[in-house]
Amino acid sequence: MAFSALNFYASQKYNISSWWDRQVGLAKDAAISAMLICKMIPKNNLSDVFLPYIIETTNTTMGETGANQADFATIQLFWSLAGWENTQEDKYIQYMLASLSAMNELCYIVDRTGVEHGEGISSDYSISQHNPKNGTVYCSQLYTCSYGTVLLSNIFSFIKNLSGSLNLAEDAISNLIDELTEGLGWHTYAGMIDIHPQGRAISRGTMSQSGWASWTDILMPYCSSAKQPALLELKKRLQTKDEHNNNIFIGARAFWVNDYLVNFSDKFCFWNKAISTRTAGSETGNGENTKGYYIGNGSYWVTSKGNEYYNIQPVWDWERIPGTTVELHAYPGYPT
Repeated sequence: MAFSALNFYASQKYNISSWWDRQVGLAKDAAISAMLICKMIPKNNLSDVFLPYIIETTNTTMGETGANQADFATIQLFWSLAGWENTQEDKYIQYMLASLSAMNELCYIVDRTGVEHGEGISSDYSISQHNPKNGTVYCSQLYTCSYGTVLLSNIFSFIKNLSGSLNLAEDAISNLIDELTEGLGWHTYAGMIDIHPQGRAISRGTMSQSGWASWTDILMPYCSSAKQPALLELKKRLQTKDEHNNNIFIGARAFWVNDYLVNFSDKFCFWNKAISTRTAGSETGNGENTKGYYIGNGSYWVTSKGNEYYNIQPVWDWERIPGTTVELHAYPGYPT
């Protein structure tokens, strides 16, 4: 029945309006299902309908970047494993290696003017995605704690489940250690994740950081003795939400690629985001963050206990958020 369902899914060639639901959400469920049943069905059965469809519609050569490319690489790994187990054809090993290569590249610093247009891990260890185009120039959009965490969770699934020649390169994993300790770890304080790097995901409620501590465990066997203290400190901060004995994540840090400033002390944290000709604020899309026009336009948040802004969005005056100097009349783009 599961095999029949996969063939039904593939034969429908769904053209629903949501690109993500069609080529990521549904495709990932289907690829995982194929991997689970590939040994239980007759040889080559997956190659009749399902594999040709998913190879064509969800693969790493489709021009995606950052978190979207990570989703495609993960899905391609699943269906290539299923294809190999069911057909024993060498081409599926090549697809598997291609997904690994794509994921490996996502661990490195992106070129701000290259084919990624700056989408991915930046040289300051902030993460950008959906960079809007202003004329001929792409403006970097901070997205570390939304698309960025999707990117990282996909990468860590490779490290956790693959080994030997099928694992990521050592220098790629080393760069991930820097991403957590020099980047992601500065976007959370006392259990609160900064609003700025969440983008339109702030409309989805408080984002969970429950998986971040497990990422430090995955990286620890690959971590040098020089970098272990920072990784251990990050794990402790994530698990206890206690900043009072923090001696590593402290001081001011400028994430210059995204015009983003952080200042940590043992008593409070300050986050500030500006925009310039090189950067963007916070996007609106898919009905999310419809009142976030001024987020990133000089806005700042100060937290000590971590719960100062908990569930504040429904009662906030979105034209008087902290730090900004804006009009006192209704912004015409806001829904009534």
